Amino acid sequence: MEPQQNLSHTHLFSAQQSRQIDRFAIQSLNMPGILLMKRAAWHAFQTTQAFYPDIRKLDILCGTGNNGGDGFALAQFAQLQGKEARIWLLGDAQKIQHDALTTFKEAQALGIPIQSISKYPSAQTHHEKRLIIDALFGTGLDRPLSAELQTLIQAINEKDLPVIALDTPSGLDSDSGRILGAAIQAQHTCSFITYKIGQFTLHGRDLCGQIHFFDLGLPDDAYRQNLADSIGMHGMRYWRDKIPKPDSTHHKGRAGVDLLIGGNSQMEGALQIAASGSLHCGAGLVHIYSPHSGYLRDIPEIQCHAPENSDLKTLIAKADAIAIGPGLGQNDWARQSLRELIENAHNKTLILDADALNLLAQKDDSEIAAIRKTLQQGHNEWILTPHPGEAARLLNCSVEDIQNDRAHAIRQLQQKYGGIVVLKGNGSLIFDGKQMELCPDGNPGMAVGGMGDLLSGIICALAAQNKNPFTAACLGVYLHANAGDKAAETFGLAGVTPSRMLDSIGKLLE
Repeated sequence: MEPQQNLSHTHLFSAQQSRQIDRFAIQSLNMPGILLMKRAAWHAFQTTQAFYPDIRKLDILCGTGNNGGDGFALAQFAQLQGKEARIWLLGDAQKIQHDALTTFKEAQALGIPIQSISKYPSAQTHHEKRLIIDALFGTGLDRPLSAELQTLIQAINEKDLPVIALDTPSGLDSDSGRILGAAIQAQHTCSFITYKIGQFTLHGRDLCGQIHFFDLGLPDDAYRQNLADSIGMHGMRYWRDKIPKPDSTHHKGRAGVDLLIGGNSQMEGALQIAASGSLHCGAGLVHIYSPHSGYLRDIPEIQCHAPENSDLKTLIAKADAIAIGPGLGQNDWARQSLRELIENAHNKTLILDADALNLLAQKDDSEIAAIRKTLQQGHNEWILTPHPGEAARLLNCSVEDIQNDRAHAIRQLQQKYGGIVVLKGNGSLIFDGKQMELCPDGNPGMAVGGMGDLLSGIICALAAQNKNPFTAACLGVYLHANAGDKAAETFGLAGVTPSRMLDSIGKLLE
C-alpha cells in the first residue's frame, strides 16, 4: 500500500482528533459543515456506483448524529439517480440536530421512506439484491453496544447482502480496532477526512474490507495541529528513499557489519533465518555467534563464531549493528551473552528479539534487573521487537490487554524500556518516544515460525547501513511485510515461509 504523500493520506488519527480537524475546517477555514456532509455522501454514493452499479435498492441504516446525516444525504443522491432508497432510523428523530437535521428534512421532502430500525427485517425477505449502507455510528461509538443492537448487527451480518460502511463499521472501535460487542462486517468502508487508527489494527482490517479514503477537500493546514499525536502511515517507498543508494565506489566496508547472537541447542534454524535476512538486505559482512555455529558453515557468506574459540567483546567491537534473540534460549550461555552485549555495545545499534526479550522480562532476578538498568541508562540506540505475547511479559499484563489498545501498549513499552519499540502483529507499530509509524501491509500467511527472526536480521542489516535506527526499523517492517505479500501472491497464504520471502527483499529495496 503506497498512500499519497500529503498529510491526510500519510497519517492516522483518533476519533477525537478527527472531530477536531472537522471542527477546525468548519470554524477556522470557513468550510460549511453541510458542504462536508454532502461531499462525504457524494463520494460514498460514487463508491456504491463503482462497485454495485446494478443494485437498485439501498437499505440505509442511520443513527441520529453526523454519520446518520451522511446517510440521509446519500439516500438523496441514490433517489435522484433513480435508485430505491429506504432509511432505517436508529433512535428518536427529535434528537437529530444541525446539518444532519437539514439532510434528514431534505430526505423527507424527497419522499424517501423512513422507518424505525426496530422494524428492519431480521432475515432476508426480498429475492432482489439489496445494498446495505451502514451510517449508524461512524467514529462516535466508544462503549459496548446494547444486547439489542448486537442482535441487530449479527442479523445484518448473516444476510447475504453487500455492506458499505460510512467512516467506520458500526461496532468497531475506531481508535483501537476492538469489537464493541458486535460489529458490522463491511465489504467496503468510505473513510472521510482522516484515516482512523482502528481501521488498520486488530480487527479493523477484516471488518472494513476495502477502504476508500476521501479528504473532502481539506487542506494540509487542517491537519497540522494534530500531527504530534497522530500515527504515520507513509508507505515503504517513503522509508526506502531515506536510505542512500549504493554508488559505483560502494564496497562491503560501507555496507555494514552485522553480528547476530543466538542459535542455541535445537533452535539453530532461527539464527540461520535471521542471518539470511541480513544477507538479502545488502549487509556487507554477517557474523554469527552461536554455540552450534557449525551447522551454518554450508552458507559461505556467513562468518561463524563459537564461544569456545571466539571473543564476543572483539566481535561486538567490529560490528555496526547487533541482533540478539533468534534461537537464543534462556540458559546460562544466553544470559551471559546478553549481559556481555549490554555492557560492551557502546554506540552500537542493538536489536533485541525473542528470548532476549523474555530474559529482559524476568522480574525476580537481580542479574536481569542489572542488565535492564544498564540498558535503560547507558544505551539509547536499541530496538525491541516483541510480538504481543512478549510484549505482555515485558509489561506484566495479558495479551488481550496488549491487543485491545496496541498504540497505548507500545507507548507503555517505550516509556518503560526506552529506545525504539516494534510491536509486531496485524498493523505493526514502530515508536521511538516521539514519532509512531503503522505498517498496514502483510498478511495472515506470515503467522508462521521464523518470521520474527527474519525481521530481526533485516532490521540489523538496515541499521548497520543507516545511522538512523528509527528509519531502519520502519523500513525493515515495511520490507518484511511487503515480501510476505509477494510470497502470498506467488505461493498462496498457506505457502508463505520466511525462506520464500528472501528473494523479494533485495528487489523491494531497489
